Amino acid sequence: ITFPFLDDGIATDAIGRPRFYLNTAHQEHDTLFAAGLIQANGSIWRLADYQGAIIANAIIAAAKAPREWAAFKTRRSSGENGMPKGSFVASDRHKLEANYTDYRRALMRQIKAFGAVRKMTLTPVAARPDIGEKPVYRLPEQRHETSRPIAAE
Repeated sequence: ITFPFLDDGIATDAIGRPRFYLNTAHQEHDTLFAAGLIQANGSIWRLADYQGAIIANAIIAAAKAPREWAAFKTRRSSGENGMPKGSFVASDRHKLEANYTDYRRALMRQIKAFGAVRKMTLTPVAARPDIGEKPVYRLPEQRHETSRPIAAE
């Protein structure tokens, strides 16, 4: 698995496994998320939707719910990737493999762990639609020396 817009070692470990909790939230970088980083024995559309719910809840928790954010960061940074254990072939092709039912259950547990955050929303802190300006949402600042800007096309 490669991520051409990230330096080597940020998204994957030395043997190429994703460094994302539940293949969704980076274990070290608070603002790095992924959706669809999974290969399951079934459709990933619903799983990607659940991953998106985790991403949205994490962003909202970071901005509005410090206790839930701290709990999520602890789970995410524990060193375990949170992925259900399975018996898959040890090959590059199977690095993202997961059992659909077990993985869905793990995602749902994480979503439920956000508690009241699931009903919260973010409101823009600044927006000028009259001049075409889009809403701005403020999150805790975090700068990564190892991240590379994406080249404009």
